[in-house]
Amino acid sequence: MAGDAPGEGELATYPPGTSPFRGKGLIYLASKQFAEQQLPGGWAGVLDHVRYDDELTRFLGQPFLAASWYDALPMAPLTRAGARAAGLSLAVFSRRRGEWQAQHDVRGVYQTLLRLTSPEVVVERIVRVTSQLFDFGSARLEQLGERHFRLVRAGVPRPLVSWYAALSEPYCLRLLRLAGAQDPVFRPDPVVADDGIAHGVPTFSISYEARWR
Repeated sequence: MAGDAPGEGELATYPPGTSPFRGKGLIYLASKQFAEQQLPGGWAGVLDHVRYDDELTRFLGQPFLAASWYDALPMAPLTRAGARAAGLSLAVFSRRRGEWQAQHDVRGVYQTLLRLTSPEVVVERIVRVTSQLFDFGSARLEQLGERHFRLVRAGVPRPLVSWYAALSEPYCLRLLRLAGAQDPVFRPDPVVADDGIAHGVPTFSISYEARWR
């Protein structure tokens, strides 16, 4: 089923699996692996929390291929379902999920790219990983001073803004610590910037401050 075509002044809606905002299958495979390793009910327990949504259940129940592209918007309800399955607040669950993902990536497919030579190198390569994982928006890095950077992720569709910001903070903090950063800070600006509309969906830019001793 295709997304609803927006008329003038209207916003598009996309059933799970149909949006043009895509991510690599890796993001879903990692979610499944995390659930199997870290949650008492495993992946089946997470899916049990989306059983009220037949389209979302069918989308999440399909086999995912690591390098193929899939609708990324279901990551937001999937993360909420994971938090319910874990019996945790969304904030606590997102922190654990982001930290786990960082450990997973430095040992997995992004092991070479995220080689922990220095915090500066890690910050630069985080931008590259983001660009490889998602086919929408853009990412850029600005150096503000010694051991002080701003990362900007533009073109994030509104349904993914909270999810993206919540997981990026613990993910990047863990990578910086693994790279030897002392007292690292990595935090999103609480005010996101409206940067337009893509495919009938409002998009936003999220800015992050990264610094360490």
